[in-house]
Amino acid sequence: MSGMPIGRTARAPRVAILFGTPSWPRAAVLAALVLACWPLAAQMPPLAVDIVVLDKAGKVLRPCILWNDARSFEECKDILAREPRALAISGNIPLAGFTAPKLAWVKKHEPGIFDAVDKVLLPKDYIRYRMTGEFASDMSDSSGTYWLDVAKRQWSDELLRASDMRRDQMPRLYDRFYFPQEQVCFDLFNIAA
Repeated sequence: MSGMPIGRTARAPRVAILFGTPSWPRAAVLAALVLACWPLAAQMPPLAVDIVVLDKAGKVLRPCILWNDARSFEECKDILAREPRALAISGNIPLAGFTAPKLAWVKKHEPGIFDAVDKVLLPKDYIRYRMTGEFASDMSDSSGTYWLDVAKRQWSDELLRASDMRRDQMPRLYDRFYFPQEQVCFDLFNIAA
């Protein structure tokens, strides 16, 4: 299993454009191995802050854009121009590796795909969705989307609007280390049943 890729990647010659095609069977094998190593884990570990966009049927719309893809540099500036309080809300400057600028890039260069986006997930959250049917993420990793209001610990409508997204397109948020009984993100017993 060592060195087995989760998906395909490509690199452009001059710009750091990287994408991967989510491979459900390979990702599921990786998830099973991780869970076997951490049997008490209540959630999936992070598998990088990449972006997976789904349509209303839950199908992947395009290869996921990887965290180290730098093509959305200009979109970072656009987000700051559209929401001057972005730094205070997010607690960070927008970086091309964050989800919001990547999706703003998709809107500008692939408008048909952007218009079809129903949900935006991180790869580990996509695996959770495929295994449980739940759209969920933890606040720690979701802070890398640039849509999280870190003080309020919830999605920021202002930051979402700055990249033409809505709260209903986001997964439900959970605290990484606290899962109330009625809000378990990743319940192994239900999956095994």
